[in-house]
Amino acid sequence: MNTCPACKSKISKAYEQYQWTFWGSDYGLLICGNCKTIFTDPLPSNDVLKRVYAECFDYRWYQDHYTAKYRDCTARVEEYRSWLGQRVLDFGGGVGYLSEALRAKGYESQTYDPYCTIGDKMESGWDTIIALHVLEHSNDPDCTIAQIKSLLNSDGKLILAVPNAAGKGYRELNTQWVWMQPPLVHVLHFTKKGLCTLLERNGFVIKEVRFAERWDANLDCDLERVEQFRLLGSLWGRQPYSRLRLYRKLCASYVSSLRNKGLQKAINKTSTDSEDFSELQVIAKLVAQ
Repeated sequence: MNTCPACKSKISKAYEQYQWTFWGSDYGLLICGNCKTIFTDPLPSNDVLKRVYAECFDYRWYQDHYTAKYRDCTARVEEYRSWLGQRVLDFGGGVGYLSEALRAKGYESQTYDPYCTIGDKMESGWDTIIALHVLEHSNDPDCTIAQIKSLLNSDGKLILAVPNAAGKGYRELNTQWVWMQPPLVHVLHFTKKGLCTLLERNGFVIKEVRFAERWDANLDCDLERVEQFRLLGSLWGRQPYSRLRLYRKLCASYVSSLRNKGLQKAINKTSTDSEDFSELQVIAKLVAQ
């Protein structure tokens, strides 16, 4: 019987009849009957995930979109300011846009990423840990949260951002939604209930839940104008031109500017956070032992 990785409920059913085969193994999707978290079935092993990031993940995209990503992280620092201590760890932050944005604002910050960071084990005692779009990649969220806890000080705070599995994009486009990416890139698709349950089970108290739109996934570009932006997004990887870094950088700059305009349109359509929005954010505090 399949157990939900978020709430541990044993009530689940197939999320549509999707099936994929990778490296001789078949994968589908299940949806929890309790918290509605969607998850890959079976959950991929650590070895499979290592292979995904070694063979199938193009890190050049993140380098080429550094300007747009850094702008987003600068905005996030302002959004999260009231929850930030002086020492802030960017957990799972890849090439380090967030820690750079934090240092520019006077915080002490480093990036730690299990797949990118090379060197000794990360030091502990951080006031705040921010994990932007990290937990959906995990095949064992309890283990990932335990690792985060080990790096926090005794009353530290955690800020998580993940794709919003209850959002309008998921509901209308299912596996074609820009942030779904099943079955082996995004392994878990959290709802508010699922993510809060996971954190509370692991010793956190929920302080705030937010919903947001972002430049790289929003309801204007990726739902109302989805075909246009799928075509625009494909330009970056078009062969043989994508072998040229200048070509890729120009594509990244052009499409990012259009996406930022789309982001503003999406935000302006409602005056408050909407549960239809693309991103789920949970801010939690570690319960002192």
